[in-house]
Amino acid sequence: MRWGAVTNIEVTGLRGSIQGWEKAINAGGFVADGTLGVANPLVNPPVPLVSGVQTTYRYRAVVQNGTCAPVYSPVATVVVNPIPPQPTISPSGATTFCDGGSVTLTSSNVGGLAASFRWYRNGVFTGTTTSSIVVNTTALSGSYTVEALGVAPTACPSPLSDPVVVTINPLPTATVSGGGSVCSGTPAPDIVWTFTGTPPFDFTITVTPGVPINVTGHNAMTYTIVAPNPPVNTTYTLTSLVDNNSCPGTSLGGAAAVNIQSTPSNGGKLYGSTGSVR
Repeated sequence: MRWGAVTNIEVTGLRGSIQGWEKAINAGGFVADGTLGVANPLVNPPVPLVSGVQTTYRYRAVVQNGTCAPVYSPVATVVVNPIPPQPTISPSGATTFCDGGSVTLTSSNVGGLAASFRWYRNGVFTGTTTSSIVVNTTALSGSYTVEALGVAPTACPSPLSDPVVVTINPLPTATVSGGGSVCSGTPAPDIVWTFTGTPPFDFTITVTPGVPINVTGHNAMTYTIVAPNPPVNTTYTLTSLVDNNSCPGTSLGGAAAVNIQSTPSNGGKLYGSTGSVR
């Protein structure tokens, strides 16, 4: 039974009457306890924990039938297990970070009373029963609580801990479209980068040949180079991307190129022959 629970102890097949009850605590011997009365069953005997740890109570009735010598009933044993106190959660580091990182949440075990644990995310049991849980993917973001369970067979549950919220932000990404092959002097199709993540974004586009394009505080989910018209073959590559969560992008979409095709010359000569037709 758990601490605070109650039980009745009854002697069955009784011949005679109960003269009193005796009690033994843990490894101690039996001692008559007049506060227990002579009732059968013995209703809700007090079973407080001793020193806050698992405590074993043994009870027996003193039975007498007429003038016969008193005898003892079989012993009834009550084991009282403590309820672990409310645990606290200690994170190993920051609880808000970018995908690719992790945090370990560890439950306290005050007094060593917990034999196992139950971890919950958003109120749903995660399946983890150890004292720690590792949170390391965006899908595992959420509000974490833990309860401590006492020793078997009762496994008395503690009150739930206060929650710890873990937020794992996804990394921003980019894809690119546009550019292509054009005749000299003809603008190419717009080059458009499309972003995922949390704006505003800071990013750099490397232009080869040319100078990089550095953009900060970009609030839109796209960025466009309109009608690029470079004088020579040129590539445009997004080489860095950071969103508002300070998460760096690793999938940036590759390069967009504008390839200049030479224009055919019209300065050639046309050769032929003359003659008559009859």
